[in-house]
Amino acid sequence: MASSRAISMGTAVAILILVGVNVAYADDDKADKVAVPAGSIVAYARLGPAPDKKSAGRGSVQLIIPPPGMGDSTVVISLAGCLEKLIMMHIHERIPPAAGGPVRVDLLPRIPLAAPATLQRYAPPLNYCGTLEGMTNFNDLDVAKWNTAAPSFDNFLAKLRAGLLYANVHTVANPGGEIQGFFECEAPCAWPMRPM
Repeated sequence: MASSRAISMGTAVAILILVGVNVAYADDDKADKVAVPAGSIVAYARLGPAPDKKSAGRGSVQLIIPPPGMGDSTVVISLAGCLEKLIMMHIHERIPPAAGGPVRVDLLPRIPLAAPATLQRYAPPLNYCGTLEGMTNFNDLDVAKWNTAAPSFDNFLAKLRAGLLYANVHTVANPGGEIQGFFECEAPCAWPMRPM
């Protein structure tokens, strides 16, 4: 392990692999090579300190949502800097005028599909200093689990297009979110029209 990584990084890697998130380090040549299927909706969130928070953490999250019938959506997570006692990470919806909002997809830790939509925390919390990268998948069933009032994937996409979805990293010190960022879609933020 490189000296820039915290001692607890090995624990973080073991835990993330156990919950279904593939983890790689920045120097792993596969870490930044993610295939984007043709016609996919792609959105990015740049993560920085949440409003009124200070943090040495930063990062980005990429959503890759392939056209229907081409498999699950992919989330690519890249965290950098240092975070202490990371407990969970989600995609949230901002419901104006509130600053925060409900969870729409769980990212870290992943909750088994058959389990109810409850907030799960890492115990013990994760610490990292350096770079932590991971990739996970989600689909319409994951979206429906967290969006019982409007469970359709189309509703999730409408909120993405409206700029209402954001990635939020929660820590023990900042349980409402330490670093976060809103998703912005690459144009056209829609799947190509299929000929009839």
